[in-house]
Amino acid sequence: MTYHTSTYAPFQPTQTAVAAACCLSLRDPFSDLLTREVLLLRDCIEVAKKQWGFDIRAAVILPAQMQMLGAFETGTYGIEQALASVQETFQRHLSDQEGAVWDGPAAIRPLDWGAVGIRARFIEAAPVRARLVDHPSDWRFSTAFRDGDGPERGVAVA
Repeated sequence: MTYHTSTYAPFQPTQTAVAAACCLSLRDPFSDLLTREVLLLRDCIEVAKKQWGFDIRAAVILPAQMQMLGAFETGTYGIEQALASVQETFQRHLSDQEGAVWDGPAAIRPLDWGAVGIRARFIEAAPVRARLVDHPSDWRFSTAFRDGDGPERGVAVA
């Protein structure tokens, strides 16, 4: 099986930036809430990016999970706070949800900068591993998606 080979510009991290792979999962692993509410999730991510100053390198939104690779200037504390902000804002704006939506806090794995490219490809291949598409660039809720720039585009990378 052939995977998408991204041609990423290299990260230009500052001395204080932390690279981290992050995962947010829904309490119900069979839900499709994140893909149904992808525009709301994108807005929540943009708010957190402005507040906490991080850069998304790769991301994929699966029906019940979001995986992301980012550069965080605020260290581990900022990563936790930024992702908690995404979770809280998303939950607050869901009108028909009762109870907790998320399966706890985000899973965060700090990375060595040399592993960023490999981890980005791994994250973007998640829809292939989940048997949702044959090729990472076919999943519209991913940074690997290369066709179109309309509101249906899954993950905005600034």
